[in-house]
Amino acid sequence: MNTHPIKQHYVPQFYLKKFSPNKKTFYRLDKKSNLISSDIPIKTIAQEKRFYDVTFNKNQINKKFFKEYLEEDKICTQKDDNIIISLEDWFSNQESIISNKYHYIIPNIDKTTILDKNYIPSNETKDILCSLCNLLLNRGIQSQNLFNNKIYAENKLNLYKDYIYPMPKEDLSSFNNKLKKLLWFTTFMNSIKSIQLILLKKTFQILSIAPSSKNTLCTSDNPIVFYRPNNIHSSLGISTLYTQIFFSLSPYKVLRIFNPNEYPIIQETLKDKYITLINKLYYQQSKKYIFSRDYNSLLSLKNLNK
Repeated sequence: MNTHPIKQHYVPQFYLKKFSPNKKTFYRLDKKSNLISSDIPIKTIAQEKRFYDVTFNKNQINKKFFKEYLEEDKICTQKDDNIIISLEDWFSNQESIISNKYHYIIPNIDKTTILDKNYIPSNETKDILCSLCNLLLNRGIQSQNLFNNKIYAENKLNLYKDYIYPMPKEDLSSFNNKLKKLLWFTTFMNSIKSIQLILLKKTFQILSIAPSSKNTLCTSDNPIVFYRPNNIHSSLGISTLYTQIFFSLSPYKVLRIFNPNEYPIIQETLKDKYITLINKLYYQQSKKYIFSRDYNSLLSLKNLNK
């Protein structure tokens, strides 16, 4: 029987290490208290207990449904009378594949020099970055928000009513929460391919910070952020008109994903004004925390949000 770690990360540690001066700790801004802390261990953040696990009693699940659907997808383990449905191993495998490729391309992305310019990445680099963005969009905060706003709102929990049943005297609210989590799992497992295709149709540009910049780029517990002009009134999403996607790759580089029919290529490297704009998006769209290797960058954000 496979065992899963209790504490499960929804932002990969290999990515967060790029924002640490020692690959172990960094500065953290708490969105709620607006306080900055130092020497925060990377392994302790962007994780929750059993984030990708949901547990049912074996008598709650229709045997045919279990065998043909859950067992076939290899996301189930059984412990005593309980069936644990988990995506932790699935995500770990995906993360391992992407991590090996990411480490291959990141040395060229990670450095900042006076000669650095913005550039369009090669197709190979684009594919790797697209896979990482796709993974992050599906596994964390953005995925939960999309699910809560659209899919769960349509009351699709009834999909499971003939296959999974509440135990006698089980609290129905607790039972529905477990069904909701299972539906979230299956929703984003099925959306991986479609999101990949949508992203690959867009233009990827890597932006560098200007040598004169005083601040560096931050990231957060929600590393993929969206930007759209205030005069465009519609929901944010990867397919929404005039929506740009930003993803900080390191303190010095940020990936920009956009529709070239809506926005031009950015020629100039990023000065402090635009670094602050991107960091502010991280503050606004984070769940709890913003991370940086640079205290002053977080201090600027803190002062903006007093």
